[in-house]
Amino acid sequence: MVLAGLLAASAAAAQQGSQPQLFITINAGAVFGGDLWTVDRQPVAIIGAPTTAPDTMRITRRLEPGLAAGLTFTVFPWRNLGLSFEAMYLGQGVDDGCSMVYEDQDTDPQRRNNQVCESISGKEITAATTTFTLGGFYRFSPRGAFSPFLRAQAGISLRNESVVEVSGFFLEQGSTAPQDRIVIPDPEGTTAGFTAALSAGIMIPISSGYSVTLEVRDHLITMQRLLAPWDPAVSRNPQTESYLSHAFTFTVGFSIVLERKRGRRY
Repeated sequence: MVLAGLLAASAAAAQQGSQPQLFITINAGAVFGGDLWTVDRQPVAIIGAPTTAPDTMRITRRLEPGLAAGLTFTVFPWRNLGLSFEAMYLGQGVDDGCSMVYEDQDTDPQRRNNQVCESISGKEITAATTTFTLGGFYRFSPRGAFSPFLRAQAGISLRNESVVEVSGFFLEQGSTAPQDRIVIPDPEGTTAGFTAALSAGIMIPISSGYSVTLEVRDHLITMQRLLAPWDPAVSRNPQTESYLSHAFTFTVGFSIVLERKRGRRY
């Protein structure tokens, strides 16, 4: 429906003597990582002795670099100014670090919380984000050997994993079946939010009807972060906040260019 609207706009512009173009682009590249949050003293109750002083952990969480890929439709009803719709996949991993700050080994000689902490550090999670955005595209030299451009878009982002919840596992003595334990819950499980993207790049024609695009971008993606250690004896849910996180990408795109000439269709 969006693409049909863009084509309708280009058809209206064509009646004024312009030659609208449609670019269908496949993008692939890399997305860089960054820190999410750190909690220095997260209390964790000792299994079997919940009334004693809890153990405490230091937990860090960050996003790792990953793969970026997307599909873009850009129509130019005007010579320099266009409209762009895009679906982009950002495949970042979650890297957790955990270390024991205080551990009561006398109360728990099996060191269950230490096992949980070690499993958190070794856990592999993919917090993939998919964005759907619509916006404007400005190219400086449409008919040149290469054309620098700027792009601004906004839309929604969908993430497959919570970036707040932290869990691990431990083994009871004599057992081979791991038991899961949630250290920090995320009852809301927020995975959708606002997103925006600011881009700069170069379009390079390689032959009639084809071009290559080099692009750097700053994705602003709604994320959640932990603000303080969560103590279930004090509050039911952890204290979190939403904020716009920066996800920088570099992509290379291959475009098929369809151009409407006078008296001809795309």
